[in-house]
Amino acid sequence: MVYGFVKQSGGHIKIYSEVGHGTTFKDLFAAIFVAGAAAGIEPVRKASHPTGTETILMVEDNDLVRQHTEKQLQALGYKVLVANDGPGAMKILERGDPTISYSRTS
Repeated sequence: MVYGFVKQSGGHIKIYSEVGHGTTFKDLFAAIFVAGAAAGIEPVRKASHPTGTETILMVEDNDLVRQHTEKQLQALGYKVLVANDGPGAMKILERGDPTISYSRTS
């Protein structure tokens, strides 16, 4: 997710990892200088973020990752159905939520 965000924003990411010492991530983005406005350079306009209207079935077994991702997706406008594991996801699908289509083929 971080890699996608950095690349989408025109930046670069550097990752350094060493066993027993951890991992370091460096996210590099282009600098925007206020001085540019004084020089007559038009400021960069804030990009609008796309919003979703679809339903997402999210399956994640890590509680913290699941909660964080659910909040982020909801903030983007998505309806999020959440399961801890595969069997939980199947129960959600078999419930027949009208916002998703599912047909069992086995």
